[in-house]
Amino acid sequence: MLAAKTRAAAAAANHQFTMRMVEKEYVAIVAGRLEGSGKVDMPLANQTACTKFHVIKHARSLKYGWVTMVKALPETGRKHQIRKHMLSLGHPIIGDKKYTGISCGKPEWTPEPNGLMLWARRLNFLHPEWQTPLDFVAEVPPRFDRFLAREDERWENISETETRHC
Repeated sequence: MLAAKTRAAAAAANHQFTMRMVEKEYVAIVAGRLEGSGKVDMPLANQTACTKFHVIKHARSLKYGWVTMVKALPETGRKHQIRKHMLSLGHPIIGDKKYTGISCGKPEWTPEPNGLMLWARRLNFLHPEWQTPLDFVAEVPPRFDRFLAREDERWENISETETRHC
């Protein structure tokens, strides 16, 4: 969320968003194993919508097979853009109650109880009056890494149990 003190500042900030001068970075954990980097260029509500993504890391998961932490860089700002674009790849965001795995043919991929695994990490734009760069960063909460570690640990525990019973 971005707030302005004056109407002029709000108009200047809005202009930067409209002209796609604002850099936005999100981190998400999605169901399944997404590889490398890519770009989703899929219109939403009859407007252009484009999201670049880069894989950060993977973890094994009993429920999803794999889970993937991704950096998402929306070039446009449509409602639920990242959520819809990740789902379009067949990799819904963990915890998403609206855009779930059911939509991509995986009813077992139901939302997690620990909330939507999508985080607005960074916002970069020019100060509306002085035109100096402003860079706001909100570090990814520890619950993201804890989720990946928990999924990996569950996978390892089951793998060890199966190995011992063979």
